[in-house]
Amino acid sequence: MNENKAHYVRKVTSFERMLSYAPFAVVTMVLRINGDITLEQLTEAVGRVQARHLNLRVRLEKDKENNLWFTTENVKDIPVEEVTREDKDQWLNYHVEASKVPFEFEERPAIRFYLLKSQKTSEIIILCHHLICDGLSLAYLARDLMTCLGNPEQKIEALPDPAPINLDNMPKDVGINPIAKYFINRINQQWSKEPVAFDMEDYRCINEAYWDQAQHRAISIELTEPETQR
Repeated sequence: MNENKAHYVRKVTSFERMLSYAPFAVVTMVLRINGDITLEQLTEAVGRVQARHLNLRVRLEKDKENNLWFTTENVKDIPVEEVTREDKDQWLNYHVEASKVPFEFEERPAIRFYLLKSQKTSEIIILCHHLICDGLSLAYLARDLMTCLGNPEQKIEALPDPAPINLDNMPKDVGINPIAKYFINRINQQWSKEPVAFDMEDYRCINEAYWDQAQHRAISIELTEPETQR
């Protein structure tokens, strides 16, 4: 990782916390590359985009009151793995299985990169937890990653710190159903009387139970270049 000496810490908002440790909240981007790419090249590119995007440098930390915080202190490396590519549809099944692997929220950033490699064509699978990204931000990340792979010498500037997600910056048409809001308030009142805190071991158990029960599959839809033009 490219070192960024400025230490960063902020509290996770209630909106962000709704997604913390959720086993189903995995956002995926798959890049297909014509040509040879090495694990070393991908690892170096990941380090460069990590220096650009703050959320790729944070882990979760819990305080004594069970509040969650983003912190850049003592963060382990982002996992980057290589697998031999056997056919053009392999990434579909590999993505499904990789999605079942729990994130190490309290040790490293909630994102992983997989290189399905062959000499002629390779796929890069990016798995990121919704706690630190959405589909659009992951698309921008994929663009930056391709820029770093295509031009390793190009200077990549760090982006401003992302704004916390709260009521102030939520779209006006996004809201909570009144019935759902009523039950959420009831549950919160009950929780305040008898607090229950989940730890990483609970998350791993919930993640395993979820994927044992979930009916999950990926569908590949390929668009032609004209179909993707505005």
